Amino acid sequence: MSVVARTPRTVLRLDLQDASHKQQTDFEKPGTASGNLSPNLQPVTPPTYPNNKEPLAATKIADKYLLLNRLDGSTLRRCIHIKSQQEYVCKVVPNERYRETLRAHFRLDSHPYVNTVEEVLVGKSCTYVVFHRCYGDLHSYVRTKRNLREKEALPLFKQVASAVAACHSAGIVLRDLKLRKFAFKDPEKLN
Repeated sequence: MSVVARTPRTVLRLDLQDASHKQQTDFEKPGTASGNLSPNLQPVTPPTYPNNKEPLAATKIADKYLLLNRLDGSTLRRCIHIKSQQEYVCKVVPNERYRETLRAHFRLDSHPYVNTVEEVLVGKSCTYVVFHRCYGDLHSYVRTKRNLREKEALPLFKQVASAVAACHSAGIVLRDLKLRKFAFKDPEKLN
């Protein structure tokens, strides 16, 4: 099938206003150099946001970190260390629950396949738990690869099994176990 482009035989200019009723604006009048180039602009309307929630601005935490946007599909938020400009991940927890949340992390702090807590900052109403940055999750990795050969899948599976075994031996039960919960510590996606 081929598409042939044809030039039109006649070109009609549609003028939707009757020429006798048309008013000339300042910029259309001949001989005026100080015409208004945008005569019909309306006042700017504010943008609308879904669920009437405006986007959060960056927030400073203890003059050390800049708390940024929420990560896709996660409760974690990006944050940047102000002095070093290094990127981290931050979990914001209400003060009533932060001890319970941190208890599990500190039990597994020395395990090589569990993300370590970098710093804990306790605020007036929330506690900010700062972790090292992750480079994607196992679910996204498998979806982009589509086909993982056994040679590539075996070391990843061993790491997942080792992390889950460490959790169980420390008395931590992982309720919602899925590939999205396993994140890579390095950009090469080896660990």
